[in-house]
Amino acid sequence: MSDSAHKLGNDYVSRYVSKLADVTNLKTLLRAWKLERSEDELEESIVPGGELPAEVIIKAFKNDIFQ
Repeated sequence: MSDSAHKLGNDYVSRYVSKLADVTNLKTLLRAWKLERSEDELEESIVPGGELPAEVIIKAFKNDIFQ
């Protein structure tokens, strides 16, 4: 999705898609924590294309930031 947005050449759409991926990944992080999923399950669920690296999301999950 981010590749398609970038190909359009519209900066607004590219930033929107990037932010959408980040919000989706943060919601996925919260769900994975709440449902006590494994790190592997979280990693498989991360959406590419955001500004927030997958490693940061996984690190937050490992460190149990919600406690």
